[in-house]
Amino acid sequence: YVYGISWKLSKSNDLMKATNSLKFYGRYVRCMRDEANLPESMSLCGVKKDSWVYLNPNIDYGCMTDNRDGQVYATVSIGSQIWMAENLNYEPRDGWSACYNNTARYCDVYGRLYSFAAAMDSVNQGGCGRGVDCTPNIPHRGICPDGWHIPTRTELDTLLSTVGIDDSTRSVGLRSKAWMLGLDDYGFSAAPTGHAYICGEDESFSSLDEITDFWSVDGSLYIKDYSAKWTNGNGRCYPRSVRCIKD
Repeated sequence: YVYGISWKLSKSNDLMKATNSLKFYGRYVRCMRDEANLPESMSLCGVKKDSWVYLNPNIDYGCMTDNRDGQVYATVSIGSQIWMAENLNYEPRDGWSACYNNTARYCDVYGRLYSFAAAMDSVNQGGCGRGVDCTPNIPHRGICPDGWHIPTRTELDTLLSTVGIDDSTRSVGLRSKAWMLGLDDYGFSAAPTGHAYICGEDESFSSLDEITDFWSVDGSLYIKDYSAKWTNGNGRCYPRSVRCIKD
């Protein structure tokens, strides 16, 4: 960087000032994407969705319709499994769920975040997640559409094995191009949904574009810092995304 306008952040971190840059002082370069050149949403089954902007155009996706609300979801075959290629965005009648930061736009792109009770549809399916541990049905439909279910750890392990990912291998092959580094080689398109925290009357959101976390019936799969790791327990204070797998 040789000459132009630079920005200086004050010590109070609440004021930025533009200053002329002298050519002898180096500066970092931060580029801004041209809004006119954003990728267009892909079309599947005659439908376009904001969440499909980040799908891998080189993958042959299918699609399915959730008969409960008419939403159409992209699907992808990986090995012997068929997955939704995006997070569920169905609003349940029971249990906590929300868009990140309670902003509908994030649901359109990243899907909803669900408490464990909501993800397991505990009111209608055996009480799993309503403050008690129990043995879920296998397959356990949970909040997923008819014909789909919440994955087990074994099913998610099969996914990781198929794409060659373990605790020591980078997860960029599963990450959508919404991440700073995401290759999405298999079309799974894991989105950087961030976290929610709900306990008592507390509710907060954090880490958007940095992490994602998927429910299973017996834990969750956590993707951060290029890794894919398991967390045990249902973490009732931490809502997560739901990615359904076909029965």
